[in-house]
Amino acid sequence: MPRVQDDLVAPRGIRRAQEALALVLACLLCLSGCRSASSREPVETPSADIIGPQAIAPTLPSSPAVDRLRARAEQQRTAGAADADSVAGLPPPWEPSSAPLAPDVLVLAQQRLTDVLDAVRARPLVEDPIEPVAVSSEDHDEALRLYARARLALLSQDHDAALNFLEDASRLDPSTAAVWEALGEAQFAAGLRGTALASLERAARLGIDNPRTWSVLGLEALRRRNTDQALRWLTAARDGMGRHTDPAAIAWLEVSLGEILLDMQRLRAGAEMLEQALARMPAAETTAEFRSEYATLVRRRPQITVRIGDAYAWLSEWETAAAAYDRAGAELELELAQPIEDRRIACLERLNRSAEAALVMLEAIQRRQGMVNDAQIAVSRQLAQREPAFADALQTLPEHLAQPTPAQCSRLALLQLAVSGDAPLSDRLALLPPGVPLLSDHVVELIGNLPAPQRRWLAAQALTTARPDDALTIADTLYAGALLSPAELNDMVSDADVLSACVRLRLETPDRRADLLSLAGRAGGLPVAAATAIATGRWDVLPALLSAADQAEAPIRWRTQLAALRPLEAWATWQAWQTNHQPSASQLLEGARIAAAAGEPVPSVDLLLEAQRVDPYLEQAYGLLVTALLTNGADMQSPEAQGALQNLRTRLPGCATLQALTILDLRRQNFNREVVQGTMRLIDRLAAPAAADYTGLLGPWERAHEQGDKALLDESEAWLRARLDPQRPEPGAALAMAHLLALQSRDAEALELLSSPALAGAAAVQRERESLLRSLARTEEADQAAIDRLSHEHLSVIELFELARLHAARGRPVAPTLARLNEVPADIRLTEAEATAMLSLASQLQGRILAAPDDDARAQAAADFVAAAGFGIDHGLPMREPIHRLRLRYAAEQKSTPYTELIRISDQYTQAVGRIGNEAFGETYAVLMQAGRTQDVIRWGVHVVTSLDELDEERWMQIVLPLGSLGTIDTINLAIERLQDRGQLEAAVGAVQNEEAAADQIQTDPRAELCYVLAGVAAARERDTQAILVYQRALEFQPDHPWVCNDYGYMLAEAGRQLDEAERLLTIAYERLPDRASVLDSIGWLRYKQGRFLDQDGLPGALTLLTRAGASAEGGSNPTIQDHIGDTLWMTGDADKARAAWLLAEQFYLERVRAFRTPDERRLPQYTRVQQQLRDVRNKLSAIELKTADPPVAPSAGQRLDKAH
Repeated sequence: MPRVQDDLVAPRGIRRAQEALALVLACLLCLSGCRSASSREPVETPSADIIGPQAIAPTLPSSPAVDRLRARAEQQRTAGAADADSVAGLPPPWEPSSAPLAPDVLVLAQQRLTDVLDAVRARPLVEDPIEPVAVSSEDHDEALRLYARARLALLSQDHDAALNFLEDASRLDPSTAAVWEALGEAQFAAGLRGTALASLERAARLGIDNPRTWSVLGLEALRRRNTDQALRWLTAARDGMGRHTDPAAIAWLEVSLGEILLDMQRLRAGAEMLEQALARMPAAETTAEFRSEYATLVRRRPQITVRIGDAYAWLSEWETAAAAYDRAGAELELELAQPIEDRRIACLERLNRSAEAALVMLEAIQRRQGMVNDAQIAVSRQLAQREPAFADALQTLPEHLAQPTPAQCSRLALLQLAVSGDAPLSDRLALLPPGVPLLSDHVVELIGNLPAPQRRWLAAQALTTARPDDALTIADTLYAGALLSPAELNDMVSDADVLSACVRLRLETPDRRADLLSLAGRAGGLPVAAATAIATGRWDVLPALLSAADQAEAPIRWRTQLAALRPLEAWATWQAWQTNHQPSASQLLEGARIAAAAGEPVPSVDLLLEAQRVDPYLEQAYGLLVTALLTNGADMQSPEAQGALQNLRTRLPGCATLQALTILDLRRQNFNREVVQGTMRLIDRLAAPAAADYTGLLGPWERAHEQGDKALLDESEAWLRARLDPQRPEPGAALAMAHLLALQSRDAEALELLSSPALAGAAAVQRERESLLRSLARTEEADQAAIDRLSHEHLSVIELFELARLHAARGRPVAPTLARLNEVPADIRLTEAEATAMLSLASQLQGRILAAPDDDARAQAAADFVAAAGFGIDHGLPMREPIHRLRLRYAAEQKSTPYTELIRISDQYTQAVGRIGNEAFGETYAVLMQAGRTQDVIRWGVHVVTSLDELDEERWMQIVLPLGSLGTIDTINLAIERLQDRGQLEAAVGAVQNEEAAADQIQTDPRAELCYVLAGVAAARERDTQAILVYQRALEFQPDHPWVCNDYGYMLAEAGRQLDEAERLLTIAYERLPDRASVLDSIGWLRYKQGRFLDQDGLPGALTLLTRAGASAEGGSNPTIQDHIGDTLWMTGDADKARAAWLLAEQFYLERVRAFRTPDERRLPQYTRVQQQLRDVRNKLSAIELKTADPPVAPSAGQRLDKAH
């Protein structure tokens, strides 16, 4: 038979828990043996935390309607069972169906328990018994001695010794069943479950006669889904247990047996077995060994009772089934009892006891404070037709509810509307609870049963007058719920009322000449007027509307600000209001939506959690919360998500949100067919499904088409055709059908469908129709239709993007259309709809860039791309990295783009993505360099590398080279200021500081230190003028910076100019760093240039200073120092030592030359300089060897001395 699907009756978790606990119970039986009566201890009645709170059905308030129902119920109870015709068409008590059992199955299902058990007992317990093997008497006796010793070891809890004894015994005598049984018990005690079961199974095959062993084996067979073997083992175990066995143990076996029989479709036998198990459970005492197992049975008692009721319901024994459901419902918690009540009501209906069913429904509604599900509303509608007093009782029921939540009031109102279809509209409007937002279901119940379109429109207007804040919901239901067709709506809307304005917004055909200020003066009209201004591009009216909103109450103000696409202002308004008010659940939902629109995901989630706490039955809060968590990247296994799902399952079982989450899970597992079927069922239960609700079908349909699953596509098409009323086709269904037909290359059929006069006036339908025309190669017709639709003085942002896309497709200029975007106020924040339109345009413009015939066309297309993407980003649209990268690149390509604009674009890129990508950085750098914007590219690079909280050291190292060698003093000053402002100056210096300077324990100004590094870069690239300027800037920051003084002084000395300034600088360096080789070399070389080779007047000369430098660890292998020493020795007349010094210099220069290994390295100016220095040294050595001329030493103010001097 079909398995019951309800989670309450047969949840997989309960089944697994039952099997696991049953196995534990059987293991305890094995270890402890059967308990005698003297070992029993009294047990207290399980406390409430074990059994669970009792849900006592409330007494219905006395009223004439209730009294009539009670009298009718008594009459029906004595009248007998229902005729077959009287219950035809009633809803089934559970899903998936209540179809009668097949005749052959019914025969098995009707068998009594005694007959089934007799048949089981007639079969052999073991199908493959083991024949005993003959062993010697000595081995047999030794095995028995080991068995006895093992028993003693088990009593003393020495499991290892017991295992050793029993394993030896089983080897000596493998045919003794008791040995294998004891071995299994010992293995269980040692935690060896798998081997223990194998040992017990061998004992059974050897003929062991022990109910404890049979119970263990039976439960293991059940765990393995071997129900036939489990039935035999457990039946034998139940038969073999004596009257002194603990009742909890027997009851547990009987529950397992009963559920096995139900699974085998022995319905009556299974129900009788479960009833016997329940009869044992009220026992006043049980052994302490099984106290927890008894509590588990008590906790499961309601579920077991439900299974009994389901079994009798399948047998059409409605009286017995209803009684079982009645017992189960009295023991369950409030929320869990709902499926039981539904079953009980269905049974009573089939017994022709509709009045009693109505009383049960009233009790259920009162117990849940009006929270009813869709199925109960459908049943109540039929009950009201059979029992008019039921509808009367429902009208007075709200007076007797104790503080229901708004969501409960909303559902009760929906129920009252469902059973009051013949009442006057004014009376039905009075049923709507004040202060609770309308749902589409309310609108459908109020208006859907009216036959004439004009009456429906008038009823909608009356509803809008009574509930002006719900005008958008009413309009949306009229359109999406197909209460009126788009053509009928277009004919009925006027120019002045709020509902007409809302309908026009929903049709996407707003009145572009409407008097918005007049509309704003109507009740509920201010947010609608703002939304109309946005939809029509009436930017000039927005300030007046926002000014009017400032004078309105806070809820009107934030709704108007949100409709005017100013979510940040709306969020500030909501927060200010919240500080002095206690928001309702619906207001918390509003706040959550505003926070999400304002880019505040954390407050949005917090508000949704609070809304869930304020009203646990508000389904929207759960759906939005799950969506927010998924949008923010949270895992559905997170505590927040799991808590929300648990509350949702408990409070609102079977709701649409749970169904949608199930579909989401199926989608993740790629169950394509199940996704389509589940989505179709979900849409069927929605009162007004929007086009977005159908989008979940598009991807699965495409996969089905790719996989050749025509059956699924045909099923979907049949379902859509059933939903499409030719007179009032549902727009969302029509669009979905057009997509499905086009997917199967049936474009002409799709076009014919969308050309229906009933769909005329819906912009979404018109856009899809234009797309189909293009696919049919009727491009001119499609373009003309689009141009006619967009030929207005004022257009919305989406319409401007669409018009630009149309011009781009036709090869026409886009810039004039994009220029109209400049009229949009800067503080407007666009939504996801505008983002989709902008991305579509950007994609088309990128195609124009790639296909541009010449540079001018490419440049214009790139400028259009920058304008479109920049508009979207400036107005708050979140864009992915490729859009930011292309925008930055194309902006850099335009010579007219100012540096400040590049910085703004880069900052938006960094803020959105987190870091400018390597590709974007390289592209922009290269483009600016090629354009000759050297200072701009350096400044831009410095800005980018300092944009994050920490310095981007990798890119900083790339920027240092052009900054030092090409950057002007102004550029360097700006770089230093930027680093200081970002707090990254020290990090920048540390990243590029050379080891020699970093090793000195001297306090230096980081600005001077950075200039020192940059000057060194310029000097290394032989940009001496640049280096001098930067050195001088460094000295402005710190006049006594030792390394700046050293390098700048050396440069002056090497050039042979400003020797007095060089001496001043080098003296400062020498005083602060007297032992550094580089400093000694610099001041020594200055002395050389001055001609002061030897010491005089107590001051060291060049030879002394350079010799000290060459003798140091860092100077001994420095070729420059050795070269200087050689020149000085030559000038002092010591040619031999000079030659030795030059030979060392040659060796060290060769090592430096060889260090440049790659072609790129050998193109560096440093390589050229080292080669030149090597040639100079070799020229000196050649001159000495040839003795034809003096070596070409560096010029000096002094004369060469002879050796004697």
